[in-house]
Amino acid sequence: MNVESSTLLTLPLELREIIYKEVLLDPSQGPHILRACREVYSEARKFLYQRPIIFGSQLEFYQWLEHRPEDVLEDIQEFHLQLQDVDLTPILVPASTEYQAERSRSLRTWKLYEEELDALGRSFGRIPTVKSITIRALTGRQTHLYDDFLAKVLHMLGEHFSVLNDLTLAGNMHNQSFDFIPQFEALKRFSFDGFCASNSVETATILSEVNLTRISIVSQPNLLAPTQGRQSSFTLKPQSFDSSVLRTINQLASFSVTERMPTPTSSALFFNPEILGSLHSHKTLSELSLRLSNPPDEDAVDALNDFLAENSSVERLELDWPRMDHAILYILTNRLKSLWIRASSLAAASDILGAVRGSKEGGDAQQLQRVVLIRNEWAAGEGDKYNEGEGQAEPSREEQAGGAPDHADETDENDFAIAKTSLNNLGVLVAWYTERL
Repeated sequence: MNVESSTLLTLPLELREIIYKEVLLDPSQGPHILRACREVYSEARKFLYQRPIIFGSQLEFYQWLEHRPEDVLEDIQEFHLQLQDVDLTPILVPASTEYQAERSRSLRTWKLYEEELDALGRSFGRIPTVKSITIRALTGRQTHLYDDFLAKVLHMLGEHFSVLNDLTLAGNMHNQSFDFIPQFEALKRFSFDGFCASNSVETATILSEVNLTRISIVSQPNLLAPTQGRQSSFTLKPQSFDSSVLRTINQLASFSVTERMPTPTSSALFFNPEILGSLHSHKTLSELSLRLSNPPDEDAVDALNDFLAENSSVERLELDWPRMDHAILYILTNRLKSLWIRASSLAAASDILGAVRGSKEGGDAQQLQRVVLIRNEWAAGEGDKYNEGEGQAEPSREEQAGGAPDHADETDENDFAIAKTSLNNLGVLVAWYTERL
């Protein structure tokens, strides 16, 4: 036992478990703490398996399970699977006649899919306590066999994960019905790209059968962009998620839209007056997140302002798009406690903080406690001059209190420091939120 582990073990178990959790749930940290000693390993191992477990294929999943004892599988909380197509090379076996060869292929092809479904079912059965699942389908066009295979996998989830409360569907799910979702009685959060085989009326009926509190719409540009000189059929497909769907969901606490459109001229599909108008009935909505690849049009901004002015329940607001104009901050309300906003440069960050200060001094945003400035990784310096510390706000992002890029102009640095100090004096924490690209 080394000195560090000996000191750690003098702390109460509750404090040790807080330390284990902070270290082992941080994706940027390795499992080195488990090597300290046997007692630390025994106490901390369960937190290692509470990290997201990510697999690029079914084969990776099966091989990983082979080397894991049953007791650690009970600790798995979050599971991601890239669902690959079934390997059909076994059907390429010689046969004595052409007829026998064709018949053998037609019979054995789906049998290979059935065998894969059986293997997945057995594997799912070993991790029944999982509460968060991401299934990523193949992008682009899919065979009918893969479509059927994917549909059966989705229905299989409900048979094995009765405690699931977070479901993300990514990749091309456009040919899939969501009629399997009501199987998840504990489901609270659902994320998809707004398109599926169900129309908006069917989608509204399906989602109203579960008690969702968090909806996340994440567009997939590769499924919307024209291919090979022709317009993709996906852009012509009616949206499965629209304002009518939102109106049927009760007790919505969080709504998030991420739209990375394929071209700068593409219109937003989900950040528009119709969607924002449907949010007016959601008096429980406390978090609203809008992440766009292009600046929104004036109608959408006006609709956002109308919504926030009439709906005082939103406490956390995220505005993330390029060429952010700080003048938009006239929409800040007195109920707002946390503002996350894109800053393209240090000068832009100073303008944003100045606008927030003006709102505070003008009698608005009186409950605002924190402003988080979103920046790309390239804008963040290693030795930020004004850093006061670091913390992990959400997985895959790094938040730093204060902070300025170390390549910034000295005047910009001074302006930022002054603006930050002014807000701090008004009781508002300023932090950077660095996206890892």
